[in-house]
Amino acid sequence: MFRVMTEKEMLNINGGFYNVPVYRRYWRVILYRHNGEIVDQEVELVSTIFLYERQVASDSGIKAFYNDHFFYTYVNV
Repeated sequence: MFRVMTEKEMLNINGGFYNVPVYRRYWRVILYRHNGEIVDQEVELVSTIFLYERQVASDSGIKAFYNDHFFYTYVNV
């Protein structure tokens, strides 16, 4: 018979796990319009906030998780 493994058992079966940080990043995107068409854009990182840590499998190669949030501003030129 087979049984369902728990999450901890699944992470340990291939050599263990480690914790990686989860961040929330806020981006400001400025879009320049001329006659209704986008002609240029600028992207700026406003802030980064640490949220919590998350477990990943040891052979995944993941360094961090990012939750990106974008705020758009339109400028007529």
